[in-house]
Amino acid sequence: MAWSLLLSCAAFCLAAGQFLLAVPILEGPDAYSHYQYVRTIQIEHRFPLLGEAENFRTAEAGQPPLFYLIAAAISAPISSADLDNVAPGNPHGGERQFDYNKNTLFHRPFSGFPHGAELAVRIIEAFGLACGLGTVACTVLLARTVFPTQPLLWLGSGAALAAVPGFAGHEVVVSNDAQLALLCSVTLLFLALWWKDRSRHWSWLAAIGIALGALTKLNAVGLVPIYGVVAWQVEGTVRGKLAAAARLLLALCLIYGWWVVYDVVVYGDPTGQLAANRAYQGQGYRPFILSVDRFRFMLGELGDSFHSFFFKFGVYNVDSAGWYAVFAVLGSIGLIAGMAQFARGRSGAARGFGGILWGWPAIVLLETAAYGYISNGGGRYLFPAVAPLAIVAARGWQAVLRNTSVVVAATLATAVIGLSGASAWLAVAPHYGYPPTVSELPAGARQVHATFDGMVELIGVDGPDIVDVAAGHSYPLTLYWRASAPEGRALSSFIHFDVPGNADSPIASYEGTPGGGRFPPSFWKPGEIVVDRYQFTVGKDSRPDKRNTLPISVDVGMYYIAPGAGTQVQPVSVDPRDAASRGLPVALWKLRGSNVPPEPSQPLARFSGALDLLDAATLLDGASLTVDLRWEAPSRPAHDFTVFVQLLSPDNTVLAQDDSYPLRGTYPTSQWSQGEQVFDTVRLPLTKQPQPGDQLIAGLYTLPAAERISTLGGQTFVRLSLPGPS
Repeated sequence: MAWSLLLSCAAFCLAAGQFLLAVPILEGPDAYSHYQYVRTIQIEHRFPLLGEAENFRTAEAGQPPLFYLIAAAISAPISSADLDNVAPGNPHGGERQFDYNKNTLFHRPFSGFPHGAELAVRIIEAFGLACGLGTVACTVLLARTVFPTQPLLWLGSGAALAAVPGFAGHEVVVSNDAQLALLCSVTLLFLALWWKDRSRHWSWLAAIGIALGALTKLNAVGLVPIYGVVAWQVEGTVRGKLAAAARLLLALCLIYGWWVVYDVVVYGDPTGQLAANRAYQGQGYRPFILSVDRFRFMLGELGDSFHSFFFKFGVYNVDSAGWYAVFAVLGSIGLIAGMAQFARGRSGAARGFGGILWGWPAIVLLETAAYGYISNGGGRYLFPAVAPLAIVAARGWQAVLRNTSVVVAATLATAVIGLSGASAWLAVAPHYGYPPTVSELPAGARQVHATFDGMVELIGVDGPDIVDVAAGHSYPLTLYWRASAPEGRALSSFIHFDVPGNADSPIASYEGTPGGGRFPPSFWKPGEIVVDRYQFTVGKDSRPDKRNTLPISVDVGMYYIAPGAGTQVQPVSVDPRDAASRGLPVALWKLRGSNVPPEPSQPLARFSGALDLLDAATLLDGASLTVDLRWEAPSRPAHDFTVFVQLLSPDNTVLAQDDSYPLRGTYPTSQWSQGEQVFDTVRLPLTKQPQPGDQLIAGLYTLPAAERISTLGGQTFVRLSLPGPS
């Protein structure tokens, strides 16, 4: 028995310890809010209240207090006054659509043994690890109680918890879930022992376990019917059954009852949960309205709960399809095979414990579904049932590997546990790591320059200034930043992909600090160059007319959002000043056009050293003359050519004219590529209809000289056909 406990706990420490080491503090579901609950107890000697000013502080205020009281007590000797300096909030944190801003906090680089707030948080996380070890021990003991003659199954059941990275990783997050999993597991053990030897002191311990669990998190009240089933089976008389119920009621009243009274008095809600959801989601929150959409939402949340049970971290935004597939498949094989063993009657020794092995996971699943209906889901809601689930999965894998030697089975189990721990470093930690830094701008980088807030410089960008892109493909963008002096504020950066006319861009912009949201300038060392890498995907071109290339300006800038200011942006000083509003243009990404008609056999005109005018069409539309010009660049233009179109009278008086860069000034010719065609439309307002003898001409010139470009035939313009009378 001892070696099963020892090896199982060692395996769990190996896996969970990697997450403790690899992941920065307070990066878990609501972890920061959980810790603010703890700090409120420590600093103000009271419980936080729902609806207080800071949402981070009050989001978990409706939770029962046992975990927070214990966490406050064990971390009280360590001052956490430096929390806002070492782990300030990320105003863009929790993004799910990008690989950036996964972190809810910024994490100042640490060195040496932790101290201050980091140490205080690590102590609470270590308490979570201890709770996880207790859950593993209870799982081994429960397996021994159910299967008293199968020591390898005891070991497999305990080790199974280490093989699930979702469980191992979340046990070392500041949260009441680890303590709840422990209390539920130890209560199940007490119930199993009560069932086995009929001793009533186990019923007292189980009743106390349920009450302590309820004082940790409301989910534990689901153990009440399991307690009732065991009492009904164990107690042979009505008096005995009533006495068992009285023991449970007494424990709940003495341990948990005062908190129910507190919730009723403070919130008018005996559970506190509906009040918490209403505070979080607003007064329009209606949890019990039946609707098809809510059922669909619940099913989606159940699927996500299954996913995050095995592999999702952060605020359920750190994920990996590959890692999830591995552990979900392995876990599912074990659970399905284990259920098959019980269904076939091959686990006869466990039939009497069906209420524990099957009833409790079923209730937890119903609780998860119900909470997914009224609020949201999450894999951690399934953790109270990990002990029986681990036993069933271990029983299933025992059947799958029944013809395999112990050495092979142990090797496979060790490999899976090793993968579980390795995933902390390979799949989770990179989302919180810092970007690289260099001392000099790399030789291949293109120099740019802008200064923000007087101290933060954008000094370079990788790649050419013009990049051809295609829909559905991803492209890198690397920026180089430098702090010329210490920057006291956690400035946010932006990368905007702007298209002419403020139309929708096919590329989603980035908002967050440099380093993918992880490395604000307030953490930088002056003179050190931060290498800021991104990858952007070009979406579908939604323009109705796709003939022209879509020029997408890549603009980079900075601003500031003060802590607790929501999304209220504070501008910062910018040099050059013209980059203050839209940012500094660092590149032009060009989404090539489509549906381009065939070229004519001969161009209408060729302008020397400039462009070819392939063809032209005119249309008289009421009080305006529309001129469609089709240009082509034989080589990349070296200048920005101005296109002029004039309507002249017989005596060369200008009746109407337009002078601008192509596409209403939005696409200067210096941005064109070799061989690119541009379909330009010019509209000339008319004071009267064109008369016989009037002529329409078009041509090119460059500023500031405004000297016209000659065609290869020596003309300084080309005549266009006027439309006939309508």
